[in-house]
Amino acid sequence: MEKAKFSFKGILQNDGWRSNVVITINDNGFTTSIDSNNKTRNTENFDGYAIPGFQNAHSHAFQYAIAGLAEVHDISHTSDNFWSWRESMYELALNVSPEQMEAIATMLYSEMVRHGYTNVAEFHYVHHDKNGKQYNNLSEMGSRLISAAKTVGINITLVPIFCQKGGFGKAPLEGQKRFITPTIEEYLQLLEFGKNDCKEYNGANIGIGIHSIRGVEPKDIAELAKTGPRDIPFHIHISEQLKEIEDSIS
Repeated sequence: MEKAKFSFKGILQNDGWRSNVVITINDNGFTTSIDSNNKTRNTENFDGYAIPGFQNAHSHAFQYAIAGLAEVHDISHTSDNFWSWRESMYELALNVSPEQMEAIATMLYSEMVRHGYTNVAEFHYVHHDKNGKQYNNLSEMGSRLISAAKTVGINITLVPIFCQKGGFGKAPLEGQKRFITPTIEEYLQLLEFGKNDCKEYNGANIGIGIHSIRGVEPKDIAELAKTGPRDIPFHIHISEQLKEIEDSIS
């Protein structure tokens, strides 16, 4: 069933600009046809141009709740940097509930859609409860992100993150206890739960994610790349910031 028709001066396609067209979409919001504008009835006319939706390739939705709160550069204070920002992020990560996760993500994804984004890759690492214990649904927090995406109508690639430790040769910090998945076997279980949650929304799919070369043992990175699922995206922080590079050399 056709939902609506929209006419534009032009649209951008893979082979370039196409002028004076009508786009027809169905009830699910999918484009069913792109035709020359023949001034048909029941067409909403736009005196402008259309381009494809943007893709946010790396989102941490829960961090939207501290936007603007960890970037202090007042001359009367010590300026914030990555490390002071990280402390604010850890404080939020230790306290956010599943319900709050969904509410924050819904607000963020709504803003994305409003500004022309149609897809988001959610680099998701707050997995466990406030005590660092697994939820009954290992992907409880991931399911909340999928629900938020479904509510606002943005496509989502959920990327549950594999993180084992706090740095090169370092145990996890207290602020990281909701992030930690000790073994590949446990990570693959988390991934499977996330994959099942994706079935609740036809705009959702799953990807593999490794937090960083400092957060997962090199042998486990290699093993997961070699033996893990091969038909889904694989995402990793290769070089997040300068200190990580320096630490990897020393």
